[in-house]
Amino acid sequence: MHAPLQPIVMALLLTSSAIGAPVADGDYNGDGMVTAADATLLLAAAAGLRTPTVDEVARADLDGNGRLGVPDAQMLLRILVGLAPPLGARPLVPLPPLEVLAENQASKWGDVAGDSGRRTLYGVAGADVLYVAQWDTTPVRFGSVQVEGGLRAAGGELVRIEGELRREADGRVVITPTGAPILSAAPSLTAVLTPQLARAVAAVDLGPESYARYAEATSAVCRSSAWPSRVSEAFAVAHPRQAGLTPDGRLLVLEVRGPRLPPEVGIVFRYLRVVCVYDLATERLRRALVDVEGWVEE
Repeated sequence: MHAPLQPIVMALLLTSSAIGAPVADGDYNGDGMVTAADATLLLAAAAGLRTPTVDEVARADLDGNGRLGVPDAQMLLRILVGLAPPLGARPLVPLPPLEVLAENQASKWGDVAGDSGRRTLYGVAGADVLYVAQWDTTPVRFGSVQVEGGLRAAGGELVRIEGELRREADGRVVITPTGAPILSAAPSLTAVLTPQLARAVAAVDLGPESYARYAEATSAVCRSSAWPSRVSEAFAVAHPRQAGLTPDGRLLVLEVRGPRLPPEVGIVFRYLRVVCVYDLATERLRRALVDVEGWVEE
């Protein structure tokens, strides 16, 4: 393999990313097989070391954005090393309707743990807390529950706890376990950040939903020819933040940050954000809320 491509290969293989329903099978050279030779050619095209033909683009444009780039190479490498099934084995999964909300309205923090008393509670593990979500509200709401005695978790695991839930005078929600918390590894989230979702999100003009002072500049970015590629590339390397698990343990709520939006200098930070409600049983999205996440650095 060409020496300059080696760091790209390692970076792509080590990145946990999503694989979705593609419009091509990765057979770059058209020999009827998908092999390491196709990956080498695709990596060269992604790195700008070769110019693909129209047919080569059609066969290797795995994210369906009309060009060859890092996300396409990433998908193909994951398939070749067994981290994802062959593209033909993954059917197109219908997306829920996108819910486009005003800036900073897709998610909010609050008390969502439910009634005090004897409870069986599910959540995503933090250091000494559970993160719990209420999925059927707009905005989607998250809250934290402190675990008395700690969790002894690395963070990110899905947790089931039986215990006594109470609310302290200072507003903290605390659960005292009556047995050892049950921890399980977080599921693979390859079904969430698909190229299909990236294309749908990239088609949204976030300008009208932005704060007035940023609306025009935000619309200009969202309408630009480069925006779909920026969203696709951001999704390909994104690590969804597991923001909370519903108290019944059925739905996982994730926050995904996309590309930065204007202004891109100074102390104001604004990003495309997608809040996903993921059904652990069916491995499908139940909701997808889109907004701009923004804040001012203090």
